[in-house]
Amino acid sequence: MENLNINYVRYKMLYNKEYMKKLVAFSKNIIEEERKYITEEPYYEAYQRIVHNISELFHDLKVNNPLVLAKLYEFLVEEGFLSLDKTFKRCHLKDKGSYSLPGAEIFLGHGACLNITSLLHSILTNSHFESYTLVSDFIKAKKENLLSFLFGNHVVELINYENRYIISDVTNRDFFHIINGYRWQNEMGIAQRFHPFASVNYLFIDENNLNDFMNYCFCSDKKLFSKEEIREYIHEALTIYEKNIDTFNSFYEDNQKEMQIIKRTLHK
Repeated sequence: MENLNINYVRYKMLYNKEYMKKLVAFSKNIIEEERKYITEEPYYEAYQRIVHNISELFHDLKVNNPLVLAKLYEFLVEEGFLSLDKTFKRCHLKDKGSYSLPGAEIFLGHGACLNITSLLHSILTNSHFESYTLVSDFIKAKKENLLSFLFGNHVVELINYENRYIISDVTNRDFFHIINGYRWQNEMGIAQRFHPFASVNYLFIDENNLNDFMNYCFCSDKKLFSKEEIREYIHEALTIYEKNIDTFNSFYEDNQKEMQIIKRTLHK
């Protein structure tokens, strides 16, 4: 069993506010410079239109819970409704598009955790839900190495719903609860850990929100979602999916043009 006090000190040392502010400013300048060059690109505009259309679709289906949205999104990705050729293949991250718009790869029928989570984040944000993309990795039995500790190997979405945080790991079709400090765990006891350094360095969460989240992580009386609630949300998403297959087919057909634009221009 890991020593929570030792790890708490390690993370508090790593998470130094003044250092993080400088790191955020540096990362923000780099990414904003790149974004200047893509906001007028055809694939960027097409991506934004599809994200808006997905948000409108979920609104029409009365999806007013971000956890239900995340699960329904998972079904649509898996079944190819968000991919040009209506097939989706999980892959490694190598050479998968611009790091400023990684979610666009999903519309081309493939993606790794960064791509899958990035598109989910865009949809949640467009739907006015509070969420943040974070870097993590799975806790393994073997001895931890420095690179794994600093940079992680996985990307997930942190959702704040009704002042309770939960991790949506769409890539692994699961939700993870925040247990003690940096440790997240699913119902099967599989655990991940949070990487504050990597999360801020990639500008997926800003310094102020990270501070709130870290305080929540180490709070002993934090409110968690019950297993029953999670199962209810999953059942609700599945019910919506099964009742609206025709609607999703129509959505797929209606967004073919935008996906074609992304295919022609993203990797030109």
